[in-house]
Amino acid sequence: MCNVSLMDRLRSDEIRGRLNLESIGRCVQNRRLRWFGHIEKMDRNFWVSRCRAVEVLVSVGRGMPMKTWKEVIRMDFRERLAWKSIF
Repeated sequence: MCNVSLMDRLRSDEIRGRLNLESIGRCVQNRRLRWFGHIEKMDRNFWVSRCRAVEVLVSVGRGMPMKTWKEVIRMDFRERLAWKSIF
């Protein structure tokens, strides 16, 4: 693709820049924020909106606890605001 081989030893982000593609992480973040916007517009009694308030009790193992939906969305917003302030 774009006449690049493994022997050229180019970084993935440089190839993505040449092809005007965004990273997988950025694509997932965009979809997640788009879905969050849809959920925010939904009626509060709809089952999808009610699922946001459900807390699942699981046994806590070793290591860092799993992130919640709210934490991930909050991090996406912070990253998006920091990214926009650069440009």
